Order: sequence, then structure tokens, then C-alpha cells
Amino acid sequence: MPVISTSSNLLKFREIGAAGLAVPLVASTAKATPIINSLNRFLGAALTLFVCTMSSVIQPASAGVLTGETVNVTHFYPNSSTPYLNMGTQVVPTGTFAFEDKYTIVVDDNAITYNDGPGSQFWANFGFVTFNGPMISVLSGSPILNVTIDPTTSYAGFDVSRLSFDSSHVWINLQGLYSDGFIKLNLTDSNSVPAPGALALLGLGMLGIRVKRRKHA
Repeated sequence: MPVISTSSNLLKFREIGAAGLAVPLVASTAKATPIINSLNRFLGAALTLFVCTMSSVIQPASAGVLTGETVNVTHFYPNSSTPYLNMGTQVVPTGTFAFEDKYTIVVDDNAITYNDGPGSQFWANFGFVTFNGPMISVLSGSPILNVTIDPTTSYAGFDVSRLSFDSSHVWINLQGLYSDGFIKLNLTDSNSVPAPGALALLGLGMLGIRVKRRKHA
């Protein structure tokens, strides 16, 4: 990086973080004048203000995992390859699907909720089959990174062994269970995982410069 020397001051350019922002800082010397010290304080304050402002400006808005996605729900029986009842296709956040009066599936931006209906059946009465339950399919993309069971779930016997998913499908296997309560599944996508930002590096660079300036003071 370029370094310009004068008889009384040293003007340094430092590259701050990944943003590649060159900020001139005037280093104080034993003979520094009050004007130079004031300039250093001004630059430090200005850089701090810049970091705070950019943090609020470039922070991306957090959209739902399924917001705007086209979703289909189909009940499969007696295995996960055989459709039994197509419950329709909708665009999230409008996503309520019904299996007659047996149960409903509500698909919103970040969750899938199964609720028993007034005519709910005992899934245990269907005999020895490998799969009996809904498959939720995202037809317009592959946004799903992870699916977890919400702790408020009250469906007796439902656990992670009955849940499977990929980037565009979620399977809920109710085979062998007595219908009881509800199931809530929470969804996450790649946008939900924070990545290291350039602002973090920028802040570290600012801190390093301020520490070095104090050492020279």
C-alpha cells in the first residue's frame, strides 16, 4: 500500500477488512499538534458512524422459507410412492389443505402444522403398511435446508423417526399412531444461517488501527 512521508506527520492508508475501503489516518507523533489530534478523533468517530450506518443498510431482510412458493400436499398410502388423495396446490402464505374431515395441513412461511379434524381416524387401524400420511411438496423451488419438530407438538408417538425431508419435500408418517393432538414442524433455509460479513472484518480493522494509534500516543 502507498505510504507518503512528510517532515512532521506520517499519512498512512490501511485497507479495512474485506470491503477494501482505504481510510487515511494521521498518526500522532510526539510533536503532534492539537489540530492533528482532533483530526484523528474525527476520523475514528466517522469510521464508527460508517460501520453502524452500513450495518443497518445492507442487512438483508429475513424472508420466510416458503414465502411465495407453490406447495402441494398429497396423502400417500400404503407406501411413500403411492398417492391416495391429492389435497391441492396453493401459494404460501395461503396454504391450508384438508383431507376431508380427517385432518388439515397448514403451510405458512416457516412452519408446517398438522391438526386432527372432527372425523380423525386411528392410523393404527390401517394394518401393516410402510407409509400412511401427507407429503408436502414445494413445486417452485428447493428452499428447505432443515426441518425440526417444534417442542409444542402434542401428537403422541410422533418423533424424528417418522419425519423425513429433502430440499423440496417433507414426509409425515402417521402409520401405527392413534390420532391425537397436532404436529408442528419448523423450517429453515440457507438464508437463516448467518455468514461472516465484511462488516465484521471492517470493525476488527478499525479496532486494530485505534489500538496502534494509542501505542504511538
